Amino acid sequence: MAPNTLTKIGKYDVVEVLGKGGMGIVYKAMDNRIGRLVAIKMMTGGFAENPDLLKRFYREAQSTGMLQHSNIVIVYDLGDQDGNPYLVMEFLEGEPLDKLVATRRELSLVQKLDYIIQCCNGLNYAHQRGIVHRDIKPANLMILKEGSAVKIVDFGIARIGDASLTKTGQVVGTITYMSPEQINAQVVDGRTDIFSTGVMLYELLTYTLPFDGRDTAATLLKIIHEPPPPLKNFISGYPPELEEIVLKALAKDREDRYATAEDFAFDLSRVQEQLKKSMVSDYVSRAKASIEKEELSRAKELLQQVLKVDTQHSLAKELMHDVQQRLQKQVRSEQVRQLRSHAEDALSQRLFEDALSYIDQAITLDKTNPELLNLRDLAHEAKIRRDKTADELRRAESGQLSGHLEDALQHVETALKLDPESAQAKALYASISKEIQSRSKDQKIKGFVDEARKHISGRKFTDAFEMLKRAEQIDPSSPEVHALMNLASSGREQELRRRDLERITTEIEELLAKDDFAGASAKAEASLQTHANEPALLKLKALADKQRDAVDRRRFIDERMSAARKLLDAGKANEALALLEEASRKVPGEARLQSLLAIVKDSADRERNEQIKTQYVQKAKEAMRHKDYAVAVQILEAASRELDDSAEIYDLLQFAREEASQSDRRRKVDSVADEAHRLMNEEDYERAVALLEGILKEAPDEELRVVLTEARRGVHEFSRKLEAALNKAQGLIKDGRVNDAVAFLEAQPPAYTRSSDFCAVLERARGQQDQTMAVGSAIEKARQALAKGDVAAALNIAYACQKTYGETAEIKAAIAEIETRRGALAKSTVESAVSDARRLLLGRQYTQAVERLEPAAPFVIEVSESLQKQYESLKNDATAGASRQQKQTQLDHTIVAGSMDAAQPGGQTIVAGSYDSAPAQRGETRVQMPTPSAAASPAPARASAAPVAMPQPAPVAAPTRPRTSAPAAVAPAPPARKSPVTLLVIVAVVVLAIGAGVFLFKDRLFPPQATSYIEINVTPWGKVKSITSVDGKRSIELPADTVTPLRINVPPGDYKVTLAGPDGSEQSEMVKAADDTPGTCCNIVFQQIDVEKVLNAQ
Repeated sequence: MAPNTLTKIGKYDVVEVLGKGGMGIVYKAMDNRIGRLVAIKMMTGGFAENPDLLKRFYREAQSTGMLQHSNIVIVYDLGDQDGNPYLVMEFLEGEPLDKLVATRRELSLVQKLDYIIQCCNGLNYAHQRGIVHRDIKPANLMILKEGSAVKIVDFGIARIGDASLTKTGQVVGTITYMSPEQINAQVVDGRTDIFSTGVMLYELLTYTLPFDGRDTAATLLKIIHEPPPPLKNFISGYPPELEEIVLKALAKDREDRYATAEDFAFDLSRVQEQLKKSMVSDYVSRAKASIEKEELSRAKELLQQVLKVDTQHSLAKELMHDVQQRLQKQVRSEQVRQLRSHAEDALSQRLFEDALSYIDQAITLDKTNPELLNLRDLAHEAKIRRDKTADELRRAESGQLSGHLEDALQHVETALKLDPESAQAKALYASISKEIQSRSKDQKIKGFVDEARKHISGRKFTDAFEMLKRAEQIDPSSPEVHALMNLASSGREQELRRRDLERITTEIEELLAKDDFAGASAKAEASLQTHANEPALLKLKALADKQRDAVDRRRFIDERMSAARKLLDAGKANEALALLEEASRKVPGEARLQSLLAIVKDSADRERNEQIKTQYVQKAKEAMRHKDYAVAVQILEAASRELDDSAEIYDLLQFAREEASQSDRRRKVDSVADEAHRLMNEEDYERAVALLEGILKEAPDEELRVVLTEARRGVHEFSRKLEAALNKAQGLIKDGRVNDAVAFLEAQPPAYTRSSDFCAVLERARGQQDQTMAVGSAIEKARQALAKGDVAAALNIAYACQKTYGETAEIKAAIAEIETRRGALAKSTVESAVSDARRLLLGRQYTQAVERLEPAAPFVIEVSESLQKQYESLKNDATAGASRQQKQTQLDHTIVAGSMDAAQPGGQTIVAGSYDSAPAQRGETRVQMPTPSAAASPAPARASAAPVAMPQPAPVAAPTRPRTSAPAAVAPAPPARKSPVTLLVIVAVVVLAIGAGVFLFKDRLFPPQATSYIEINVTPWGKVKSITSVDGKRSIELPADTVTPLRINVPPGDYKVTLAGPDGSEQSEMVKAADDTPGTCCNIVFQQIDVEKVLNAQ
């Protein structure tokens, strides 16, 4: 089981891991039944399988569970999780005392004594119940978050293990806080905790341990035999009896210590009360002084310390109230000052709304400040003036855009009167004036410029210059003309420059190919005089210089190394050494020089030692030839003292001592030495050490010890080189040079692969290398999609890559590039739509203008505010114009039904046209509408009599009917004579019928205008099945197989949108569309997008 992956222990939900140790893990968890946070300590690994440890764990847990004291951590529960016992305790928010000691936090002496007194109270409670802590130290004393309460923790639980069990000859506790009886492995009682508490008190007072030796043995001796250093060596201003209390708690003989922790706490409390009285008076005086110096924060801190000690101190409470009021006043004044500063900055930037907001906030804090009130009036007046100026400028810009330059000039002149300093108004005035003057000549210039562009495109620069000169005669200052002239001139110059650069580059590359690096560098240098900062020439020169320097460096090194070898062969090692050291200073870091230098140094040392050794060996061998081994031993021992680690001298000496008796052992030793050297040559130093240590246990041998020393040195050197290689590789990875790191690691000796750390770093480097390649590939695919104009696909790839690999610099740059391209596309799309719509509006083609603007709607949010305003203005004008045209069309097609005449054959209806009191002058309009029977029968014959003209009521819009199927207008025979009353009744019935029809079919006759829209998008896509209003009165007509993404115009209201996913499943969502807030749909995901598929698809 892996405890660090637990989510639940028993009935407790694991929140996080608080800490890990060699024997277990501490979790932060939640008891959901009562909503309480707890801490859970769990034994893990082999410790949970040891019966003795388990027995001790449960015994300690049960003993601690009986302790219910305000200064002892509370144990709530005990349990077992998959064979691992755990203990549930009170969750403490705070920090251990050892952190306060380590940071030397500023604490009053009263506060320090209070921590120890609370500790003594908790220990006394435990001692009365037969429980000895045995490991009292600052790390086991928790200072709670509020800083006043203390809790003792870890009553033997965190230390459970074979090393902490109370067995004969073993000790329990932390060395620097142990009592003498603990060190001596004697039976311990509560006085052991008193000693440890005394050590903790001493350390808290002085921030120094009372018994601190160079090593563990020295520390133990000090604890047993030496008294602690006097407190005066570290602190001053403490009561004399405090030192007596400390010494009594730290008595070597426990019979001389405090009998109980309660007695210890009592003496400390007496000292604390004395300190409180003096501290309160001193802190109050210092607080008064700080108030006089306006050091209010310091005064507040001092008074808080006083009130912690004496909460009812009247003077301190009074001073604290005064300090808080002053601090509050300072804060309010500073807020007013900052708000006024912000307001003035906003005014200077003409951000009048922001300035008024800051001023109003400041007045809320200081309502009677005359400067703020005056500043508010000035800001309000400036805002009104700015708004009027902006309105006039908008009208001027609109007039300029629509071609009404005279009106635009009047508006901009008005704006200049309101704000003579307005840079925008001045610029617009100049622009309009210049446009009026230049309008007439622009057409001529445009013709010449267009011709010039054609010539430039065809690389006919002379013809282009001719056209541009004629344009320049009309307008010498035209930037477009000058730009084209520069373009033509630049084109001609670039063509010549390109040919020249090609020739020079070819010549330099030929010199490099011939290894003429000096000539190539000189050629590049000369060419840079005429082609300054040309990248290709700079690269070629850098390459030539680098190759030349490398050749010179190699030549110098080869010469010095050759000379050194000759000197070395001639036996002049010292001269060779001097020559190589001089070369190494000139060419530092050269591996070949360093290698030869090491060889020469060794050779020089060996040469000197060899001479001395030869003399000794000759004398010793001469003595041994004469069988005078005592003399030979004396000679060789003298040689061994003078020549350290000389194997030959040592071997000869051993030979002289043990020549006969050690022959067999010598063979075995030699064999082991050879094997060890073989392993060392393979850099398998650890196996060599193991081999040598094993044989040395069986047959001690000085030669093998020397080899063992060398092998151990090899282990150390191997580890050092391995660590250096790992550090270098990790540095390369950290610097983003992953490829270099992989190459470097793969170039290391094969022996390094035996290191798990080396393999882990290599694997991580290769993983990052693969990620870098994947990111690069994704970005390249995004750029390919971007090059095809598919901005959405490019963004999908980039964001998918970002989601998979995180936000790297390359991905951020790619996204920024795509966003920039999307912004440019949006701008061009909207500008084109605005330009076309403006021309359509001038031709009163309102419906076509609306249709032209619609496709650009999704891009409007991406463009500038100015362009957005132009778009919205044109859209409103086009919509209004289209509405007017629609109404006019409806009026033109209004049909007023007349009475049915029994005399008319076929039931035909006579409809009178517009009413005219003089039909003889204007004529009558007669339109016959088909009835069901009339549509199937031939038209009746025309009557010879003139029709009866009937007055026409106010026109009413009616549904448009197909006009192609209506028969021709006829003039029916006059009806039989009717009385005037009958005619009036007929007219009334007709009017009522028309009114009822309008009321019943008003939604069809006057459908609501689609002044808003809904944008629909789902993941990955969906088919729009229906869009209906919530009240069921309106259904939006959709083309067949309409799919997302979709934007559709609708009247304002609440709608239900129903969609079908790729798998056919349907989902619905409610959407609200308003005039000022279009609807957006939907938060529906039919299928998750697979990032890898998106990348691979590109």
